[in-house]
Amino acid sequence: MQNSENQVTMGMQIKQFIASRAEAKEVALLKDKPKKNKKTGSESGGINTRLAALIQKNRSKLNSDQLEAFESVKKTKKIKAQSDIEFQRGKLEKLKLLASEIELGATSEILDEYENFTQWIKSNFEPKKWLSDNCKDALGVSFATHVAKLTHSRIKGASSLFDYSESVSPRYLTTSSLALKHEDSALDDAKFAPVANLLKLSDSSKTLDEYIASDSVTPFLEFTENIELARKWVADLKEALDSSRKSSHILAKQTYWPMEENRYQLLLPVKSSALAHTLYLKFSSFFEATDVAARKQRTANKYSPEMICYYPNKAVLKVTASNHTNASALNGKRGGRLSLLSCSPPSWSLKLRPPIQQKSLFGYLIERRTSDAIEQLRKILLSIKLKKSSIKEPNNHKAIVNLVEDITDEVLDYAASIQALKELTGWSCESRLPKSHQYFLDPYRDDEDFQSQRADGSWKKEIAQNFGDWLNARLRYKANLQLGPIQAGLWRDLFHEKLRLFITEMEVTQ
Repeated sequence: MQNSENQVTMGMQIKQFIASRAEAKEVALLKDKPKKNKKTGSESGGINTRLAALIQKNRSKLNSDQLEAFESVKKTKKIKAQSDIEFQRGKLEKLKLLASEIELGATSEILDEYENFTQWIKSNFEPKKWLSDNCKDALGVSFATHVAKLTHSRIKGASSLFDYSESVSPRYLTTSSLALKHEDSALDDAKFAPVANLLKLSDSSKTLDEYIASDSVTPFLEFTENIELARKWVADLKEALDSSRKSSHILAKQTYWPMEENRYQLLLPVKSSALAHTLYLKFSSFFEATDVAARKQRTANKYSPEMICYYPNKAVLKVTASNHTNASALNGKRGGRLSLLSCSPPSWSLKLRPPIQQKSLFGYLIERRTSDAIEQLRKILLSIKLKKSSIKEPNNHKAIVNLVEDITDEVLDYAASIQALKELTGWSCESRLPKSHQYFLDPYRDDEDFQSQRADGSWKKEIAQNFGDWLNARLRYKANLQLGPIQAGLWRDLFHEKLRLFITEMEVTQ
């Protein structure tokens, strides 16, 4: 009894599916913009649009009530309770009434086109005829987890594959590791989409393609008493389920794999649409409304009790964006997008170590940290030179001071990070650094003579002078800048003042 109910339900599903396609075509005829024949200049389609334009052209013939009714028709929008076909048909009836009231004879051609079209709809979308005309298109449909047309939408032939493998490795994310494999449909041409959608109809027990796989004609007995005709429909539709039809295509990105001398195996790498769709659904959930508040907190670097999942450095590859459904059904739902997760290696974080082998605080680490600011300062000085301007001009001086202070801050930040390595206190004993640089970078060294000489404080001026000379040298590097003691003195004084404040603050906080 249950089977009988399911069969009737499947028949109803098929009937409703065909009817919905007929309605969609009628809605398009009524709603879409008219198409103009370039050769004859005549228009077709866009029935409601053309009727409204004709009435608008004869607007002077409308009385006040008719004019008000016409404006109301133009402004009226579909309500939720209405279907598209109900709304468009209702609009047509109102426009027909207005046209007849002012006796517009020119409407007959438009209405005749609509009448002829509806007759064509009734004839061609009668279930028995529609199934006979369309079931044979299943030859251009294949169901798969891997769709070759995601490589190129013009690939022809059954190049798609269904992955039935159950082999799973925790090291890899593959189609086999999916609990639910989203079945995709690949089409040789977009015109075969109706048959693909037909095969995915389902009743309360199974899908139509499962009926077809078992050679069951029962879903079609509601439309014909001819068993042979029903079997013909089943045989035609079964072409979409034929996994033996495998072929490649010239547009496929194939790989020649060497097997032995002068012999190659031709491989066709095929993307997993099932895996791509699972990832797409997973990533889409990141933008669900329930996560909005948490995502805002994350953007603002603030706490949120709600957890969110974030995928950094994700890229999107647009596949066959000009015609999504021509590639596959699921590709159309994804908007022609394939999401790519970052597979770059983790960033290597160097452990901070004291500069024992360096001969100066101003070594390669400082040069790397300050390179951008030094380059900007070099460009400003070259500009001043070309314009024959002066460093002392207020705007020039302000820009230069700001950049030198930025460079100074980088040096002091680095020094602070080295000073913070208190577990390595005393490392400067074995270093090649000048004494003044040791006093600065290893301030907690347990050595009475070292601390006594450090307390003198004269080493600060030596470091400041080293900074001035070092910055001059970096600015002259690969640049035609004539920098001498005057400029070095300016860099020294700016550095010395910030160094003095840095040391004072450090000693206060000890």
